[in-house]
Amino acid sequence: MSLAYPAGKRKNALAPPRQPTCPACSLRLASKAELAAHLSNATDDQHLAIQRGRIRMTGGWFKARDLALLSYLAGEFVGRTRAGPLTSGQCFVKLLGRCYMGDGRQSAPGKDRLAERVEDALVKGNCRRAMGLLSQRSLLNPDSPEGIRVAHELHPGPLEGHEAPVLQPTENMDLPAKITEEEVVRAVKSMGLSKSPGPSGLGPAHWRVLIQVQGVPEALAQAFNEILGAAQRRGYRALYEFRLVLIPKDETGSKYRPIAISETIMMAFHKIVPSRLRTQILAFLETEQIAFRLNAHAVGVRMAYTEMQVDGTQAVSLDITNAFNSIPREEILRGPDQASVPLILRNYIEAFLRLRHAAHLDSVPCGVPQGDPLSMLLYCVGQNLFLKELKEIPEAHCLCRRHTHLPQ
Repeated sequence: MSLAYPAGKRKNALAPPRQPTCPACSLRLASKAELAAHLSNATDDQHLAIQRGRIRMTGGWFKARDLALLSYLAGEFVGRTRAGPLTSGQCFVKLLGRCYMGDGRQSAPGKDRLAERVEDALVKGNCRRAMGLLSQRSLLNPDSPEGIRVAHELHPGPLEGHEAPVLQPTENMDLPAKITEEEVVRAVKSMGLSKSPGPSGLGPAHWRVLIQVQGVPEALAQAFNEILGAAQRRGYRALYEFRLVLIPKDETGSKYRPIAISETIMMAFHKIVPSRLRTQILAFLETEQIAFRLNAHAVGVRMAYTEMQVDGTQAVSLDITNAFNSIPREEILRGPDQASVPLILRNYIEAFLRLRHAAHLDSVPCGVPQGDPLSMLLYCVGQNLFLKELKEIPEAHCLCRRHTHLPQ
């Protein structure tokens, strides 16, 4: 079914139908009970697929039937959470499992589609994106033999000889503030409509519709709180599946940048989690870690200028190959332990790192996913000890953002 939404188009269409509508035949009914009876009495394949099958999400425009389907899925989700015996978290997993993304997203868009995207970028004043779209090349299919080889190459294990630190989980048993409905709605609305969806095919536009259905924000908040408190459950592993996209770095296609596209709604969840981590993490990071400071770029320029006034100072740029995908997870987890992050949050971070997987990657032993709201924070935490040791070198000063300034 066609459910994807092109950014910047027909925004007034992002609303569920006011009246219960059959997503299979578009018949309008007086109540949700009548809709349920209508579907249960139907015997044709199209109606049965809505009730029992998995729903294929592909690109296209929202139609009335698509909105009716989203409304139906939302009602099914809320109804399950209220009826029991499944918990909100389990119902959330089932909702994502009901959907899957169709094919056709591994190649560059056609000329007409590309023209629409370029026009949309120009309307928004994003000339850089427009120029990038014009030079867009075909992506490497991660399901092909070459794609599988590249995927494993770009997601390596720890270097030979690396000794994982002995982790000492924090004894901080404080409970973070409960996630609220308002935070859920705000996080979903803050996501750009042009972002690509994860494995379920449910993107930002779909969730923009779903959260308007009565009861969905409340059910999502309950699910998020449950997942945060019991993230290690194997039943939640499906939430951390990502869709791997391999983008060529050069014209020859010999090097690729791996992008892990997680479930859209989990990205929204990870927009909320840092607010519970920020106090302890920012106090733990070295003062030179300026990425999360107010006006970080200006602060970095000023710090660099001040250091460069010393005679004999040189700027050395440190470029770490495949940085986000190569830092061992134990190095990341050591940070929250040392920062005394509440145990419930520390355990969630560990579950997030350990349960990440993709179609041909059963696990990802190192790194954090590029593009996830949690990733930059966790990457900075993982690099903190290295920066601390670097500062202990006599006469050395470092700025973590992009350059290290080493007096000679």
